[in-house]
Amino acid sequence: MSTTTSAHWDEVYEGRPVESFRWFEPQLSTLPLVLGRTGPDSSVIDVGGGTSRLIGELVRRGYGDVTLLDVSAEAVRAQKKLLGPLDDRVTLLQQDITTFTPGRTWDCWHDRAVFHFLTRPEQRQAYRTAAAQAVADDGVMIVATFAEDGPDSCAGLPVCRYSVESLSAEFGSVFELVDGGALPIDPNGDPRPYVFGVFRR
Repeated sequence: MSTTTSAHWDEVYEGRPVESFRWFEPQLSTLPLVLGRTGPDSSVIDVGGGTSRLIGELVRRGYGDVTLLDVSAEAVRAQKKLLGPLDDRVTLLQQDITTFTPGRTWDCWHDRAVFHFLTRPEQRQAYRTAAAQAVADDGVMIVATFAEDGPDSCAGLPVCRYSVESLSAEFGSVFELVDGGALPIDPNGDPRPYVFGVFRR
């Protein structure tokens, strides 16, 4: 996302309860993917995590090196409130992924529903550059986007839709696809179809 969308996302998040967002998940669809590829000693960054409960869930499971990155200052503030006393165990970064220069690496890069907002080639290239710098050697990158039969917009912004194959093609120059498919749909959560790819550095 370009830096001009930070104000848009601040407006989206400001003053709204977590459960009111259409993308809210009572059951975290990508959590099993993270748990299956990492352990409590792994470092994890949740890109565009917003008010997702993923980071808090990892901390509660004993993960000691977790980072949340989001373009919206309002989302970061809301996440801090959600974490409560756990917030001092999480690094919270208000950054635009397309201008993010990682100062370190992580064992796992997780992104549910950011990459599909990058509709311009230069935005996707900036994302790939950041991921290539941020994911440790032999680390994993988990990316989930709207599927080909998903919506063509979200939160008032256009999106790109993907198959596992087209998602893999976006990252194939640096990352190897090791798993992919459709995310499960929770009848009590986000009803829209997503696909995911798990990539190895």
